[in-house]
Amino acid sequence: MGRKKTNTVYRYFELHEDGTSTCTMPECGKTFKTHHGANLLKHLKRIHEEEYTKVVDLNRSQEENTAIELQNCTNSEIVLRECTNLVVVHGRPFSLMNDTAFQNLISLIPNSEATVNAQAIKDNVKLTASNIRDELVNALQARST
Repeated sequence: MGRKKTNTVYRYFELHEDGTSTCTMPECGKTFKTHHGANLLKHLKRIHEEEYTKVVDLNRSQEENTAIELQNCTNSEIVLRECTNLVVVHGRPFSLMNDTAFQNLISLIPNSEATVNAQAIKDNVKLTASNIRDELVNALQARST
């Protein structure tokens, strides 16, 4: 399982299972031998300048929003969230959280009181999933009224 594609550039390309990508801009359809975001971004920059500007602005905005979110969190919250992302987004095993070397790394983080182990991450995944479900239900209910 590959990493989640968060770069906005992927909105303008169809990604194929064989590793190729096709530009979805009208009257373009150029095919590339890769899914690599930097290569696809270069195509937008050279051929579709307006879309390139939109992608760069959106990516910058996402980075700024992430930085602001992190400023409002404690180290413990950040550690818990990022360890959860290791498992959920990046496909690392829950057992990594119990690894001695990983625990040694976690202990080096200043001002973190987070309990990081496989069970704590599983519990956080359940809690996060429940919160997302609740948000979706509320959004759908608000939309249907």
